[in-house]
Amino acid sequence: MTFGCKWEKETGSASPARNDDPYGIWLLGHGSAFAIRSRISKEDDADFDMNFVCRTRTSETRAERKARLAEAGNPTGWPRREILGPIHQTDTCLEPVDDPKEDKDGPDGEVLREVVRIPAPLRKLSIGTGKIESQNWSLPAHLDKLSKEQKEKIVVMAVMDDGMNIAHDSFRGPDNSSRVEFAWIQDGSADNRLRFGREWHRTEIEDAIRKSNGDEEHLLEALDLVTFERQNTSTVARHVSHGTHMMDLAAGYRWSEYDKADDSGRTPLPEPLLRPIISVHLPFLMTQESSGATYGPFVQQGLRYIFQRVQDMSKALGVVLPVVINFSYAVSAGPHNGRHLVERLIRTERTRHLHELTKLNLRTEDSVNPRRAVTLVLPAGNRHQARGHALAEATQAGSTTLSMNWRLQPSDQTSSYLEIWLPKDAKNVQVTVKAPGAEDSEFVKLARRASEWQPQLLRAPGSGDVIARLSSDRGTTDKGAWPYGRRRFLLAVAPTDIDWVVRAPAPSGIWEVTVTADIGAKDRIEAWVQRDESPYRFRANARQSYLEDANYQRFAKDGKEKQDDTLEETELHGGKPSVPSPVRRAGTLSGMATGKHVTVVGALYGRTREPSSYSASGNVAAETDAVRDDTNVDEEQEAARPAKIRGPRFMEAADWSRVRPGVLAAGSRSGSSVAITGTSAAAPQVARQLADRLYEAASSPSTPQETTADELAAKPTEKEPVAVKRPRQGKLQKQEKRKQRRDRKNDMADAD
Repeated sequence: MTFGCKWEKETGSASPARNDDPYGIWLLGHGSAFAIRSRISKEDDADFDMNFVCRTRTSETRAERKARLAEAGNPTGWPRREILGPIHQTDTCLEPVDDPKEDKDGPDGEVLREVVRIPAPLRKLSIGTGKIESQNWSLPAHLDKLSKEQKEKIVVMAVMDDGMNIAHDSFRGPDNSSRVEFAWIQDGSADNRLRFGREWHRTEIEDAIRKSNGDEEHLLEALDLVTFERQNTSTVARHVSHGTHMMDLAAGYRWSEYDKADDSGRTPLPEPLLRPIISVHLPFLMTQESSGATYGPFVQQGLRYIFQRVQDMSKALGVVLPVVINFSYAVSAGPHNGRHLVERLIRTERTRHLHELTKLNLRTEDSVNPRRAVTLVLPAGNRHQARGHALAEATQAGSTTLSMNWRLQPSDQTSSYLEIWLPKDAKNVQVTVKAPGAEDSEFVKLARRASEWQPQLLRAPGSGDVIARLSSDRGTTDKGAWPYGRRRFLLAVAPTDIDWVVRAPAPSGIWEVTVTADIGAKDRIEAWVQRDESPYRFRANARQSYLEDANYQRFAKDGKEKQDDTLEETELHGGKPSVPSPVRRAGTLSGMATGKHVTVVGALYGRTREPSSYSASGNVAAETDAVRDDTNVDEEQEAARPAKIRGPRFMEAADWSRVRPGVLAAGSRSGSSVAITGTSAAAPQVARQLADRLYEAASSPSTPQETTADELAAKPTEKEPVAVKRPRQGKLQKQEKRKQRRDRKNDMADAD
């Protein structure tokens, strides 16, 4: 049966204001009916009668940059590149969708200019009027009387996630005191302290705990963490809460383990009290939109909140407090060169924080070095076996083609996305897309310069509804290089099953996509399928799309899933494939975990210490346009240097074995335990270990203060370097290998 639809050029703009984000254009334009927020508004329209967009602008004029650098100077002992890094005037605002505000060019030109406009995954009751400002922090009693040396042992633990029970007994001290100093529920009922959501302070949490009289359900309702008056509010209402689980792995303690007297009969200050917690609850609907299209503004605001509260605490204590942040989220697509929007926002906010710390005048010879002031831990992602990455590498300069069969599953109620990335200097680019059942004449063929690309729309026969949009980033402009450093095509496709609005669905089946371009030797054309499955404990009715290829070998000779892309003879294929498949496991690392200043964690099996089958990997071959943060080197020259998509730096057990998945930690209620698997569960364990190393360094005068958190984690346990041929492995402890040898010897002894 022929699917008789035609591609046509998009006329006009789906968004009335400038929008450089193709995801935002789709979600605000032709795909607005398919956004998670639109679906929820049909169920609970009373709280969505005000339609807001979230707008992020990242820019800095040359005059602003010159004034900032003159003000910063070079404080003694602070690395100069930490001061000269990019601190752009980045901020997020909320505005009615029908009242957009155009950007104005800076009077002296702009170093970087970007606009992101997305539908705000917030309810009307979450829209506030405040902003993130400094506050006077009241020290808890157990920290007020500490000496300066003791205060320097404090390590702030921060967690950004969905739905955390901040009153859980794992996050309490003695006498029901709270170790959570600050909490921001971004989609909570607005209290007008912040731009959106609700903020809780330690004293308010403790007051709610006292008033609850041990009734945890009443307590969670008082903290606006659980309510059944609104649909789709928080996973804390369920038995399993992803955020509570991750927060427990990163910073949870059972108080009975530490409330013990020493030999002198005195009760020492327990270590948990030196681990204050800051939590940021990301919006429920943002998490449910698993593609990551709406992550940027809320992650940026969450980081700014964490850093501001750390500055407030440092000022009150009189010492620079290090902070370890765990962010157990991942995305599959992106440029994979350190220039994803979230990666750039991370670098911006980190540099801003270090710059603000210099103004506190707390720098002393024995204080925490700024290189260790921020440790951000991210998961590697779970896409190793997802068949979501394809590439074609040019053996020599000239025309190169990447052909893919992209399968969209039936009964998928969310939009599907395919990102195609090319070198920024690619020539004679041609993209063809064929929908299931379409004729050859219905391909869309484009061959223009980047500045002349015009989005293409695919309409359904009969109704004329738009079911797909193919767009290209604008590439290099007269105002400077496009921030991604590469050229991107985004193919956005409507759901294959729509029952909440009168619209034609997209056809399920194989979408044939072919990309041809003239590129240099060793350059690549790559594609990533954006994540689309329903997140853990969410009901988005999503079904993950994937790539198909006859030469892709899913299973090895022994019937297990293959862990690499090497070709081998199998009965299934009747021998070894003649050519390698373009679908690869390598290069599946999270698109937010490829930049600098982040610690990436993969998952492994606790029993065998081998990487878990799903744990994503980096690339072993060279990549281009990797970001380097040395501002003394020209960025355009650096962009031409080859680099690698790094694999995970550390590995931690997220499963006991293939048949016993998950790691136990707190459920959403005090006293409960649940098992959650994935690199998301491995990351907070490493975050906890890195905080331990920072604590040990502050406790040991002999430990060099200029070492970074990662180096501290490597030295005491003699971490093994990453092998180039094992991009998934990360660094394993030698003591773990010795344990493996002992276990094998014990097994042999038992056998005898």
